[in-house]
Amino acid sequence: MRDRSGSIVYLGDIAILKNDPIEPLMTRVNRQTVIHIGANLAPGATQSLVQKAFMERVKALNLPNIVQVGAAAGGNQQNLAQTVQGLGVSLPLSMMLVFLLMVALYNAYRAPFVIMFSVPVAAIGAFGSLALTRQSLNLYSLIGVVMLVGLVSKNGILLVDFAHHKVLGGMDKLSAITQSARERFRPIVMTTVSMIAGMLPLALALDPGSAAKRSLGTVVIGGLVSSLLLTLVLIPVMYMWIAPGPPKRRDAALPVDGSPSPLALGTR
Repeated sequence: MRDRSGSIVYLGDIAILKNDPIEPLMTRVNRQTVIHIGANLAPGATQSLVQKAFMERVKALNLPNIVQVGAAAGGNQQNLAQTVQGLGVSLPLSMMLVFLLMVALYNAYRAPFVIMFSVPVAAIGAFGSLALTRQSLNLYSLIGVVMLVGLVSKNGILLVDFAHHKVLGGMDKLSAITQSARERFRPIVMTTVSMIAGMLPLALALDPGSAAKRSLGTVVIGGLVSSLLLTLVLIPVMYMWIAPGPPKRRDAALPVDGSPSPLALGTR
């Protein structure tokens, strides 16, 4: 380093370096001896794969039962396991909450059940995009999968809601879902393209320091693309199979008890 006058100051001028090993430290947890071993991943290596290979080699050593090997508290491996466990619970919970919300809005369960079929087709593109770009399934990609539950549901909502109102008006299911796919195709494409454009900078890692979050954008873009292509095929098929048909209309000339109505008697 340099002093105020600009001249170089060497470390040996102000300090003396000496090798002085410290006494060995024995760590105990619950009155048991613990040895901490740490390592860093090589560039391009995946933590889950490295951990799996390490545990296989440890198992091949045939260590005695008194020796237990596990992830250190607060380490990356333990954090990864907790993250996967937490997001594994969040994914089905988010799907259930979305379904219950639509059940409350539609006051029915068959139409929301049809809409939920847009989520599996998004998973095809999400995991396929990771395989094509050779990225790992990490924290950010799992967050992207949870996000897709809400993002791709809007495609099914646009189709089923339009067809549902047409069916309530007396139109048959085939004509209603056909008209819905024709009328809602442009809004579905517009919203999907806008979300893909918003995720492109993240997926391409254009910003400094965004390479770690690249998988999130990749998962969302892949899920949106597959949802756009497959929802327009799967949702109409499931709608024809599951959704209720037009409501039955009673004869206007006969009241509920079956006796002739006054209007019918007056027109004879």
